Amino acid sequence: MLKKIASAIRDAISGKKIIEVYENGNRISIVEKGDERVLKFNEITYSKIRKKDVLTGGYWDYFLPLPMLYENPKVLVVGLGGGTIPFQFLSFYGNISIEIVEVSRKMIDISNLFVPGNMLSNAKIVEGDGAAYVREKEMAYDIIILDAYQNDSIPDAFLQNSFIVDAFHALRNRGVFAVNFAQTLSNSMKFFDFVNKLELHFSVYRMAPMFSGNMLLICGKGIDKYEIRDILSAKGIDKFGINIKNAYMDLK
Repeated sequence: MLKKIASAIRDAISGKKIIEVYENGNRISIVEKGDERVLKFNEITYSKIRKKDVLTGGYWDYFLPLPMLYENPKVLVVGLGGGTIPFQFLSFYGNISIEIVEVSRKMIDISNLFVPGNMLSNAKIVEGDGAAYVREKEMAYDIIILDAYQNDSIPDAFLQNSFIVDAFHALRNRGVFAVNFAQTLSNSMKFFDFVNKLELHFSVYRMAPMFSGNMLLICGKGIDKYEIRDILSAKGIDKFGINIKNAYMDLK
């Protein structure tokens, strides 16, 4: 009885562990707490979804308005995690064209357990190296989202000028390259170098989501912040809440 009580208290505080697996010494776990489900990689939160709301309260939500910039947008996500971004896009927009490239077979398998209702079957998921995948594309996407991590750092291959050039060419005219950059001490010097490289090719704007240690970079190919603001205002960005609306209306 005491063990059951202790377990119930632990689940209420830390959440109930649904699954835990290992890949190359890295621990991947899914935890549920209340109406939230969280995927962790070595105890770092990689993905979050809520049972009754498309929005998570995290940085992922700030990517959600981007498809409104286009008619029938084609989206590529580099880095799957548990699948928060494709889950949100498919939940909100329905039949949207979305591809995901993910290097880890284990993460792909886990994402199908993490996201409810077999929803990821509506996306094209490719197992492979994200940098190599983007290199092969030419004016194929309206939106490319980079959210690829090893622990709390973006792999160096994605921070190189060669990848940035490949992403530029993989985007259609007026496309957007959006990046989630975790603001840790070890990443701080990499961040400024990365932004400088991005600015050689894109119009680069910064966005700091509320209650997050992440910086989002919204990089336009032939589209600037004024056009982004005008389109999103006309299409009703208000529906995403005041924090997300203000973030786009005040791009730096």
